[in-house]
Amino acid sequence: MASSTLAGLDEKIVRAYYKYMLDIAVLMGADREAAVEELTESLNFEIALANISLPQEERRNATKLYNPMKISELQERYPSIPWTEYINTILSPNAQLKDDETIIVTEPEYIHDLEKLLSTTPKRTMANYVMWRVTAASVGFFTEAIGARRLAFITAVTGVSEEEARWKECVGRVKGGFSLAIGKFFVGHY
Repeated sequence: MASSTLAGLDEKIVRAYYKYMLDIAVLMGADREAAVEELTESLNFEIALANISLPQEERRNATKLYNPMKISELQERYPSIPWTEYINTILSPNAQLKDDETIIVTEPEYIHDLEKLLSTTPKRTMANYVMWRVTAASVGFFTEAIGARRLAFITAVTGVSEEEARWKECVGRVKGGFSLAIGKFFVGHY
């Protein structure tokens, strides 16, 4: 769910998403009652994240998104996140940054609001949210029952009622995961 100003379970799509979350959790072995409580908190956190994000139409404004800042300045303004460590964990060991290097911060207000949100959200809720996002990204690899529930959710939200042919899905995943290697092979071959 990535949309600005979501109202919560009052919206049809959010209710469908929440039911999908619950059903997947139960299909994976969770107790339904526990899942109701835990996933309600997780969903509320996800909605809060979406609501502090810059609306899609404002993401087209390159000037608003261009905020050069030294990592040390970023650390000073938003001290609850270890920025140098975080950035260098993402980067290759051969491309590490130092505190005096300048980066582009696309949404400073988001980071400010994120700090506030993280400081008031229980760690368990954040952990449940992360686990849900990992699970949601992986449902295509699970059982047929979970795949069927995924299709039911997609149908409810988009109207699409057929899964993509399995071979197309497999080719798409390989292409996405190995796009550079496949490109290199193609260029070398032709």
